[in-house]
Amino acid sequence: MMNTELFAGEMVVAGDGKEHENDVGTIMIGSNYVLSLLLNVKQTGNPTIVLGHRGLELLEATERRKLLSIFRDNSVCLYLCGHSHDLWCEKHGEIPQITAGCIKEDYRVKAGFTIGEFCSESNTIKIDAFTWDNNNWNDYSNFSEYGSTLLFDVSQNGLLPGSNFSLTIKIVIDGRLRQFSCRVPENGMTFAVEHSPMISVGTGDLVCIIRNNQYSDLITSNHRFILSKAIWKVIGMDTTTPGVTKLTCKREQKGSYDDLELRISGVNQISKFKIELLVPIDSIGLDQQLKFTPHLIRDIQQIKEAKLCVSIANESVLTFDGTNITGASLGETDLTVYWYDDKDIYETFHVVVVSEPVTNTFYRVYKRDIRFNKKSYYDFSVITCNDVHFGIEKYVNCELADIDEAFDFHIVRVKDGTVIPISPEGNCEIKVNTSCMHIGEKYLLTIISESTMQFEFKGAGLF
Repeated sequence: MMNTELFAGEMVVAGDGKEHENDVGTIMIGSNYVLSLLLNVKQTGNPTIVLGHRGLELLEATERRKLLSIFRDNSVCLYLCGHSHDLWCEKHGEIPQITAGCIKEDYRVKAGFTIGEFCSESNTIKIDAFTWDNNNWNDYSNFSEYGSTLLFDVSQNGLLPGSNFSLTIKIVIDGRLRQFSCRVPENGMTFAVEHSPMISVGTGDLVCIIRNNQYSDLITSNHRFILSKAIWKVIGMDTTTPGVTKLTCKREQKGSYDDLELRISGVNQISKFKIELLVPIDSIGLDQQLKFTPHLIRDIQQIKEAKLCVSIANESVLTFDGTNITGASLGETDLTVYWYDDKDIYETFHVVVVSEPVTNTFYRVYKRDIRFNKKSYYDFSVITCNDVHFGIEKYVNCELADIDEAFDFHIVRVKDGTVIPISPEGNCEIKVNTSCMHIGEKYLLTIISESTMQFEFKGAGLF
C-alpha cells in the first residue's frame, strides 16, 4: 500500500476569494521509499498490486515518471485507487489504474464497485465493474473501452513470467467473431499425408491450449479455425485445468467457407448486429414521459427475446423505469443500450430535455407476409409465391396513431425499371403482386408523401 496523503490537500485561493483544494500535479510520495518496499517483496510468482488513495495523474510529473519506471522494473501489474469516486479504468504507461468507485451516491457520480480475480493458470486478471442503475446492481458498460469486464494479460507486458500464449485464433460463434490467445505444446501439431489409389490428401492433428475468456465456454465440437495456414475442426475439449481449455482438433481440407487471407474460418457466417430504436427520440419535455423501444437486429432480423439493458449517463437529467423515459431536469445526456448476452454490442443515443413537451412524429415502414402471418420492420425481402403487403405506421410521441394522409407507393425492378403491379389496401398499405417478381432480383420500394422514402429489397424463394 502506497501513502498518497502525506503531501496532499494543498489549498489555493481562487478568483472568488475562497480557498480550494488543488493538488493536481503537486503530490510527492517519496519514490525511493516505494522502491525500497518493492525490493523487499517476496517473489512468489503471483502478481504485485499497489494500492493508493489518489490516482497517479495527481502526482508531480517527475515523481510520476519515476514511480512508473519503478513499477515496471519490479513487476507491478496493477494500481488501485479511489479519491475521485468515479468507476473507471485507464492506463499510465504500461500500468493499468483502476479507480474503484464508491458505494455512496454523490453529485454526478454513480454508486459502484469492482470485483477482481487472478487466474494463475492463464496468468490473467479479470475485473468486473458494477453500478447502481434502476434500483438494481448492473454491469457497468462504461467502465473501460472494453465494456464492464477487463481482462488483463499479466505476462503480455513482460511484467511476470508465465505461460506464453503468443498465438491467436479466431472462431465464429453464433454469428460473432471471437478471438482467443493460445499456445501449442511441444509436438502438439503434427501433419501427415494419406495415400489412396486415386489421390493423396494432407491430414493432421492438433492439441492447443487457449486462455479462457468470457467466450471460451461457448466453443463446441465442429467449430473451426485457422492456425499455421491449416484449417482445424474441434473434436474435443478439456476444461479440467482452471483458467485454460485444451482443444483437440483434426485438420480439414479447404472448403468454400474458408478465408485464409483474413485468417478466419467461417467468414461468411459472421452476422452484423445493431441496436436500433423503433421510434427515435431526440428530445423530450421536462416531466414528459415517452415510451423507449430499443430493438436488437441481427442482419435484418429482430431478436425479440434479447434482453436489452439501459444505462443513463446523467440520471438527474433523464430517468428510465424499464419502459418509459422521463425528462427530470433541463439538460442533455446519453443513453447507452447494450445486449445483456454480449456487452460488446451496444448503441448510444443522445437526448435533450427541453422546457416544453415535444410532439415527436415518426413514420415506420413494415412488411406483412400474409401466409406466415409475420410482420417485419427490417426484413423487406419478398417470397415470390406469397401474399405480401407493405405499409406505413405513424407514431406520435412514441405511441401508434391513426394515419389521415395518403401515400403513393411504387415498386420497380432495379435492373430495368419494370413496374411491379400493386393494389391499395387503404391509404397506408398496399398488396404486392409477387408473381411478377423473381428470386435473387433487386427491387426498389418508393413511398411518397410530404417526403420520399426508399427501400431496396430482394425476391426470395420459399426454401
